[in-house]
Amino acid sequence: MAPTILLAEDDPLLTATCQQYLTLCGYHVLITLSGPDCMSILRHTAPAVIVVSLELPWDAAGDLAESLREISRWHRDPSVILTGHTSDADVGPLHQEPCVFSYLRKPFELGRLLDCIRSIESDCRASRGLS
Repeated sequence: MAPTILLAEDDPLLTATCQQYLTLCGYHVLITLSGPDCMSILRHTAPAVIVVSLELPWDAAGDLAESLREISRWHRDPSVILTGHTSDADVGPLHQEPCVFSYLRKPFELGRLLDCIRSIESDCRASRGLS
């Protein structure tokens, strides 16, 4: 069975492009365009990797950092890749969240996203002794 990737992205064109690319690479891709929908999906699904846009709209009660902590409580060792238009330095506090694996600055090459996902999969296999 193909690993599941949750793509939580606010840009419909980027979402469609990433979904098509990752599907061709053998992944099952779930998509959402908002923070509340992302959290709803995560209540019922444990994807292998979560790709979250920093620009994703969240509800008034929460923000991305709070949501990442909630995701970590629901899923053991989630792996999150953040994407956005901001610099690496501006993402600093989010890098402190244990579930954050990487940050890709937009625009990014699809191959870089795939490399991050494959690195996460490799790390997971190694930690389970399945190299």
